[in-house]
Amino acid sequence: MLIEFKKQRNWIVFTILATIASLVSYSYYADEMLKHGGKGPTGSTGPGLAYGIVGFAMMIFCGLLGARRAVRIWRLGRAKDWLNAHVWLGLLAFPLILCHSGFLMGHELTFWLMVLFIIVELTGILGVVLQQYIPKIMLQMVKNESTFEQIPEVIQKLKIDAAVITACCCGNVGGKLNAAQQEEIEKKKAEKLKKDTEFKEKYAKMAPASADEEKAAIPLMNFFLDEVEPFLDPIYKSDSKLAELRKAAAVFNHVQTLLPQRLHLALTEIQGLCEERRQLQIQTRLHLYLHAWEYVHIPLSYLLLALSAFHVVIATFGYSGVLNK
Repeated sequence: MLIEFKKQRNWIVFTILATIASLVSYSYYADEMLKHGGKGPTGSTGPGLAYGIVGFAMMIFCGLLGARRAVRIWRLGRAKDWLNAHVWLGLLAFPLILCHSGFLMGHELTFWLMVLFIIVELTGILGVVLQQYIPKIMLQMVKNESTFEQIPEVIQKLKIDAAVITACCCGNVGGKLNAAQQEEIEKKKAEKLKKDTEFKEKYAKMAPASADEEKAAIPLMNFFLDEVEPFLDPIYKSDSKLAELRKAAAVFNHVQTLLPQRLHLALTEIQGLCEERRQLQIQTRLHLYLHAWEYVHIPLSYLLLALSAFHVVIATFGYSGVLNK
């Protein structure tokens, strides 16, 4: 979800002021500890505990965003408000926990807690950055964006559409299409010729009316079977001649020189379908970039919460033999 920073003035001001206030108070608290002969700030002192309690409370709240998303029927505020609070309180929790720890990494469990916290913070920041830029890039690069979950169905439709066009111009298509796909092609072809007047006007004229015309359409059939059909597969063929726009344009231009004028429109339609397949691959790749960070951020966030709760229990009951601060 996009974070609109122009509308985040209150959150930004609050986070900055709260961070400054916590650091100033920590500086005074640390100075007082050293003046009175103490070893320095620790999490077991009153101020240290206060930093830890507030920071851990913010971490718990941030973790509740997952529950809020999982149960959308809960009327507990708008999703955008939860996301804003998750981002800014998640950032604010980090300096508070640093103040709690005395700006030390600690040993054993506390060390790994700090490592986890740093990774969670960095992946969260990365996620926010990606959410700001990748949707804009996708909007510029992908002209015909589809719902991500429907992409496999859209790709299958592209393949069938290309096969229908080829079948109209050349007769039945073979290749790697199975019997069910062949049947689907014939069904789609019949439906289009019956219901789609524009399609019928285009391709009825392209059907071969003689043996010579059938022979003239052979390059289109071969091109479909050798290049187009494999390229319009759900598994993207990055090594295909059609995977790169310039190479694809050169290939289509070459095939056009082999075809009679009446089949040029069909070739252009197939070229458009291949372009849409490239667009869908770009969308798939950008979608993975957009969400890959979540596979690190989310599980590590819950691991951090679980270990932090364990840290609280250990520290509360004074099992210093298990947890060395």
